Amino acid sequence: GDARLHPRIGMAGVIDALRDKVDCDDRCSIHLNWTAERIQLSDDADDGRKVIISSSNGEKIVADKVIITAPPPVITSEKITFVPPLPQWKLNAYKMVGMERAVKVILRFSARIWPEDVQTVISDLDIPECWFRDILVSRDEDPGRENGELTYLAVCFLTSKAANAFMDKIDSIIKSEAKCSNVPLDKRRAEAAAEIIKDQLARVFSKSCTREEVERAYVSSILYDWSEVETIRGGYMYPKVGIQRSHFLDMARSVDDMLYFAGEATNMGACCTVQAAMETGLRAANDILGISYQ
Repeated sequence: GDARLHPRIGMAGVIDALRDKVDCDDRCSIHLNWTAERIQLSDDADDGRKVIISSSNGEKIVADKVIITAPPPVITSEKITFVPPLPQWKLNAYKMVGMERAVKVILRFSARIWPEDVQTVISDLDIPECWFRDILVSRDEDPGRENGELTYLAVCFLTSKAANAFMDKIDSIIKSEAKCSNVPLDKRRAEAAAEIIKDQLARVFSKSCTREEVERAYVSSILYDWSEVETIRGGYMYPKVGIQRSHFLDMARSVDDMLYFAGEATNMGACCTVQAAMETGLRAANDILGISYQ
């Protein structure tokens, strides 16, 4: 929605709150690193119709009904095998939604190098969007800092063509470096990205800081590319030309009253937000319970 989460909460705080509720319920459990590989509808003479979900490591879960929240590129690919196959009307609906690359790079600084009243910068440089946050750090989170001490974050976000061009530039930089490096590729990418971003920040804020001051304040960086995650394969979804309301309805419609579908792409009123995705989870759960969700 339009409301911002407090920096001390963030999306991690939302996930933690939901996890705590699940942990308190003996009927529920969370399986991490459990990749669903096969979803099969089965008729059992004794137990009736069931859904069997098989993981990539051979484990299985048997359920009466399942809510599937996989992104559109995963649904339309062969990453998950459905037995029997999903109806063509379901696949056609999901094919009307696209997902392109999304990359986020976060740089951490020991001092604020941007003006205090600046929240976001939009530009036509390598990083089209960058926003800034001041975060209170506890000693538990960073033993080298005092409780209540501020750390400063520059959060850079790229999608689609901008993300592709940025990652191509990073990989080109890495390729030009010495090949005998023991540093993992993800860390080399993060550091290469940080160099580009530090140059851009020094250029954008040239009246308030120098490149040397940016370097002295720099602490660390992380880079995340959602397109490289096999169970995600992209960033925000977008409707393709020709999509109709019926396609959204078909994405959200259940199959055989056993397979239910959720995720931002199935939201009739909004998309491209975590809130939109969470709303569809409530809608699917209420559909199973026979409750009308408003």
